[in-house]
Amino acid sequence: MSLIQYFGMTPKLKRHRGQHLLTDRNVLKKIVERANIKPTDTVVEIGAGTGNLTEYLARKAGRVIAIEIDKDLVPILTKRCSSYETVEILQDDARAFNPETYNLHPETYLVVANIPYNITSIIIRKFLEQGPQPSRMVLLIQKEVAERICARPPHMNILALSVQYFAHPKVLFDVSRNSFVPRPNVDSAVIEIVLHGKKGSGTNSLREIEPDPFFRLVTAGFAQKRKLLASNLAQGLGIPREKILDAFVAARIPASARAQELSLDEWHALASSLSPLPNASGGYIMKE
Repeated sequence: MSLIQYFGMTPKLKRHRGQHLLTDRNVLKKIVERANIKPTDTVVEIGAGTGNLTEYLARKAGRVIAIEIDKDLVPILTKRCSSYETVEILQDDARAFNPETYNLHPETYLVVANIPYNITSIIIRKFLEQGPQPSRMVLLIQKEVAERICARPPHMNILALSVQYFAHPKVLFDVSRNSFVPRPNVDSAVIEIVLHGKKGSGTNSLREIEPDPFFRLVTAGFAQKRKLLASNLAQGLGIPREKILDAFVAARIPASARAQELSLDEWHALASSLSPLPNASGGYIMKE
């Protein structure tokens, strides 16, 4: 049954908000299966739209907080989820969502969502930085962005480092553009982001270097990709080049290295060798 038949109306989608409804039931089911939701879990869904994914989440989770900013879609979402007592619908901007207000516990709280393309990095940044952090996120995002987040040397980038500093990301599966209404111009992918120290993250501890100085270093390093990393750091941090090169030796990094060639562990070692670093201003950088 189509949305028009079910609700007696056509959803008014707004392209400036990057709204593309996921309508492929097989993909919807697969997302929920890969999210491994337990009856004790609270799931935060961003951009719930008309509730296509919300219904599947409600059948698995003990609690679903469905956030939708568009007042034209909320009535459809509300009607569709009216039979699920566990679903709480918020007409709000997900960027203003405060997990502390909803008494969310890191061990039983996760984010599962089809995120509008135009706020992907902002949303990921928010839930990685703001506590309490979810144990993991399972997100449907633009395929190109998913690949950038999961990049490894020699193709590292600021977005990849920003996510990998906090969590272990991996692409779960691709999603065709034909699975959406309206059909986007790009393909998508479902990505899992497991916070460090959580089961499946591959590590048991957070980074020792504080985020502000770490991303001050990273931002300076990527200032001009064609230049050698040592030159970028000397110019961007105001540190003598000789000291930079000494830190390279200590961190076992070649003097000829460029920013995109370093792994997260090498960035961490470099930050330790250059410590103390000046603090960053304006938060962490999540996009280039």
